[in-house]
Amino acid sequence: LAVTTSNLWPYVSKRGVDDDLIELLERHSAIENQGDALSNEEYIELATVILGLKEEQISAKQRVMLVASIGYAEPIPASYITAQEGKLVGYLIKAGLIADDPAAYELTKEFDWPSREFAIASSQQFADYMNSNLIGNDVLAIVQSQLVPAKVKQNILDRMASYCSGMDVEDLTSLAKYVASQQDLTVGGDALIWLLDQGVKPNTVVPLLITGLDSLSGSDVGNIVMALGRPYSDLLEKGRQRVYVNAIVGVDKLLECLKAVGEVTKYVKDGDRSRYTVYRHRGPKP
Repeated sequence: LAVTTSNLWPYVSKRGVDDDLIELLERHSAIENQGDALSNEEYIELATVILGLKEEQISAKQRVMLVASIGYAEPIPASYITAQEGKLVGYLIKAGLIADDPAAYELTKEFDWPSREFAIASSQQFADYMNSNLIGNDVLAIVQSQLVPAKVKQNILDRMASYCSGMDVEDLTSLAKYVASQQDLTVGGDALIWLLDQGVKPNTVVPLLITGLDSLSGSDVGNIVMALGRPYSDLLEKGRQRVYVNAIVGVDKLLECLKAVGEVTKYVKDGDRSRYTVYRHRGPKP
């Protein structure tokens, strides 16, 4: 039996999928379309039968290659797909066999995180249609993923109060620490203050503040410093000439920023190098 649409469709419509057909398909990566165009219904039935095979019969990647090779222009409605745990949905999205939309992602919602992660990573449009209801409890996993595009992560950070409202302080702290370590992600002033309001410690927020420091206005920086509480808020207190702050990651850049706007005159790392002595308005007496 030649692997063509004109042969496969009649075979499948009469016999379904049997061991002989599986063995035949296993040896091929494409189905030849000889110009005998299938109707939309015939194509969908043939495609879904092939896609519905199990991983141990034919791999998801090969099944998708076989169906994609038919060259049918219209995507298969997601409702016709019998989803499977693993990479099938991601491959379908990447190949354009199903529309890249929320309905496609919903196919993975009952499966494990790697199934959803691969679907997001395979999508070109996820950042455009994502919302907090669609993502659910996967926020931290998405932000920490090595596969998910930075644009998707940045969308979460730009609307942190919406996406992260159900997270506990431990997960928010993990998120903040991870984002602070990434050069391609930034967090705005409102989100930083929101994190502090949720109970994330100031020493966790300061390194995160540095990621977007260049894009913040002087008043934004001032508001965040006040929200950090003492000893950071003391840096803006009129009349206080000397403040001590721990030498944590990023605090030197914050002090340099405050120096540039005239709030800090000088800062010096102490002998044991565990904290800075910060001078305001005028330096120490000689």
